[in-house]
Amino acid sequence: MDNIPENEDKVSSQSTEGRPEIDYNGILSSITEGIFALDQQGLCVYCNLASLRMLGYSSEKEFLGKKLHSLLHFAHPDGRSYPVDECKILHASTSGIHISVNDEVFWRADGIPIPVSYSCYPQVVDGKLTGTVITFSDLSEQKLQQKKLESSEAKYRNIFKNANTGIIYVNEYGYTVSANQSFLSLIQFSLAELQMMHYSEFTNKEDFETEVLLRREMKEGKREEYKIEKRYRRKDGRIIWVSSCVSAFREQLSHPLFYVAVVHDITDRKEYEQKLLNSNNTKDKFFSIIAHDLRNPVGSLKIMSDLLNQDLQKGNISGVTEIAGIMDKQIGNTLSLLNDLLEWSRAQTENIAFSPTPVNVRDIFSERSDFLMIQAGNKNITIEYDTDSDLMVYADRQMLNTIMRNLITNAIKFSYEKSIIFLHAEERVGWVLISITDRGIGIPKVLLEKLFLPDSKFSTYGTKNESGTGLGLLLCKEFVERHGGRIWAESEEGQGTKLLFTLPIYRKN
Repeated sequence: MDNIPENEDKVSSQSTEGRPEIDYNGILSSITEGIFALDQQGLCVYCNLASLRMLGYSSEKEFLGKKLHSLLHFAHPDGRSYPVDECKILHASTSGIHISVNDEVFWRADGIPIPVSYSCYPQVVDGKLTGTVITFSDLSEQKLQQKKLESSEAKYRNIFKNANTGIIYVNEYGYTVSANQSFLSLIQFSLAELQMMHYSEFTNKEDFETEVLLRREMKEGKREEYKIEKRYRRKDGRIIWVSSCVSAFREQLSHPLFYVAVVHDITDRKEYEQKLLNSNNTKDKFFSIIAHDLRNPVGSLKIMSDLLNQDLQKGNISGVTEIAGIMDKQIGNTLSLLNDLLEWSRAQTENIAFSPTPVNVRDIFSERSDFLMIQAGNKNITIEYDTDSDLMVYADRQMLNTIMRNLITNAIKFSYEKSIIFLHAEERVGWVLISITDRGIGIPKVLLEKLFLPDSKFSTYGTKNESGTGLGLLLCKEFVERHGGRIWAESEEGQGTKLLFTLPIYRKN
């Protein structure tokens, strides 16, 4: 390498007094980047120690005066021959054009290719091109790390793509960046559709408002993640429940915040929980209704039992016979009531189905009036009824018995003594309108509007301080609506109340 010593001598001769001479050869040898110098014919005139070390050679003599292309640049990364006339290094040496390359290999002395990044710097002296200097770096470690990273990314992409759990990736503005197939199957929107939607568009409004607060806390660094049970609206309109675990991250510190949510479908669990809640509510309702419907007849039996004891003590045989007859009838009615309640409880647990049959309205009026005769008699109340003898409804008889029993009992409770309760039924187009009218204390307007609203249980004392559970009217509403009818009330304070409901009419043809 004759050029380098000459340059060193020139620099040394130009050094001023007191200024240390610079060992350029030592500097080049200490650089970790490989360096070659070629003349204009492509022959090597210099190589530093780093280039020898990276390429597995022991002496610069193995390069000096030889064509660099033949030694280490003769083939492409895939092993194909690299023709000399296509060599970019030689082209730079002869054209004087600077080039940089990142996708080629140099071949080591042991025949192993190493990926390199190299640059060619043409050398011009006195306006004349004299050759080129090549600097290169071994990219083996970088490529290895890149390959590991790509392998890791491929693994996580594969997990993301094929996970049985739904995963959605959302930017800080709430728009979907990506979602895996499990999430798309769950929500039934395509990825393209989701990417055009804000996540509030398929999230329940109440749950969205809760989640906004949680994400704000996450953005402010108050929490690393959060879990929430929320509702999604699928593309088909169905509401589903999911458990969502959300965490936040940035791809780089300067990049925006992103959120990733791991989503599990918990709809079945929520539906089971709701059924369990309904079952418990039904159980509570059932026990309340038993207490509500059995209190009065059992109370009447207690009164008659006391009268019976009094007559027995007095030896009043005719009185005993009369009361025993009434008690026998009341016991039969109470047994019938108990059977009705047990059948209804079975219906509520779905053991038996809703079973409508043709029912004569006048028969129902007669049966219920007789059943409640003693209860009404305790307040000197008369029950009267009026309807055509052949008027029929298509109804579940047990449910209709419960409706009438509750409404008449309610009328007795709020009627004044020595008044009349009137039962009436008339035909309407396709329906039968049934009404129970009392001459009692009436219902305030503010309560009248809420009388049949769900979860509105009004329990007030009757005219003789009779108590109740407040469930009777709600039960009637449930049973009437089961038939497709409706129930309502008309009332004026101090004048009385009329309770009305409709049931499907039955005709033989």
